[in-house]
Amino acid sequence: MNIGNKKIYINGIGVTLNSRTKAEIERDTEAGTFSRYEARLYNKNVRALLENGERNDTLWADSWADPHYETVTAETPEQAIQMIFQKFPEKGGFVITDIIELEPPER
Repeated sequence: MNIGNKKIYINGIGVTLNSRTKAEIERDTEAGTFSRYEARLYNKNVRALLENGERNDTLWADSWADPHYETVTAETPEQAIQMIFQKFPEKGGFVITDIIELEPPER
């Protein structure tokens, strides 16, 4: 099933939503259906230290200088972003660069 995607921005974060109709989204929300979202994020503090040739003295591995992917199940993209930032806090240097709604399962 090929679904076209639409990119919007929430708090400066690019969000790609698949092209479901408003009625489908409302039906799914009323039925308590959640969507799966995949976010791409990295740690800006780790990245800055490594780019400057400094020792990474954060709690996070050097690999966090590069993008990682995290998948969550949520009702909305905003809720997905909140869930990701609970686990990977902005105050800790984490930056979400993109988040997409994964294609829903066939019904």
